Amino acid sequence: MRPYYPEFCFPEHDKYLFVCTNNKHRSVTAATMYNLQSSTAYCKSAGLSPSCDTPVTQEMVDWADKVFCFEDRHRTKLRKKFGAKASNLSVPDEFYFYQPELVRELRTAFRRVGLFV
Repeated sequence: MRPYYPEFCFPEHDKYLFVCTNNKHRSVTAATMYNLQSSTAYCKSAGLSPSCDTPVTQEMVDWADKVFCFEDRHRTKLRKKFGAKASNLSVPDEFYFYQPELVRELRTAFRRVGLFV
């Protein structure tokens, strides 16, 4: 299941980009969770692998008010390739999409970086 992204968001909404390796589990779950549970933010997800369905682009990074990643290597790659300052959520790549354990890890990570859902 891919999250639905309308073509617009309200100007007062924060815009968040969640980036993982392949845009299959962590980033998609994070964006979906936040879009479903927050009335003040609009989220997208992408992956750093060029072979993923939705690879991160400079346009996505420029669109986002805040970029979140899941590993130090993601943060390094985002900085080098796009000049992005990403916050690392530190969630390991050992979960599948919307797995209850992943949802719990993400909620904890969100609180750690000041995001609340």
